Amino acid sequence: MTTRTKPRQRRRLEVLFGGKLPAFTADVSASGLCAEMPQVFLPGSIVDGAVRLETVDYPFRGEVAWAKPGNPMGSVASRIGIRFQRVGDEFLSALGANLRHRVPRRPMPRRKLRPK
Repeated sequence: MTTRTKPRQRRRLEVLFGGKLPAFTADVSASGLCAEMPQVFLPGSIVDGAVRLETVDYPFRGEVAWAKPGNPMGSVASRIGIRFQRVGDEFLSALGANLRHRVPRRPMPRRKLRPK
């Protein structure tokens, strides 16, 4: 089991793998991302892609650390974890600045369960 070295932030950003396969992030950090997409890549695969942050595409290269196939019949997307091997400092700066300026989400109130 791998452990995360950088904290991840839940963000929904556009990703394009290989210039052809669209996806969205579920979370992202300086060390990698989790993407949701119809296809699934095998763990260990090397992937090239670009993350769109606001109006700029930031290229990256990474390794698929884990993969969970989805179910197209149930409209469930596949999820893959990408560990960055190469990503520009511009992306890390933009990501950090973008995360600092976000309005924090308030947690959902807890509901008490009623006994049956």
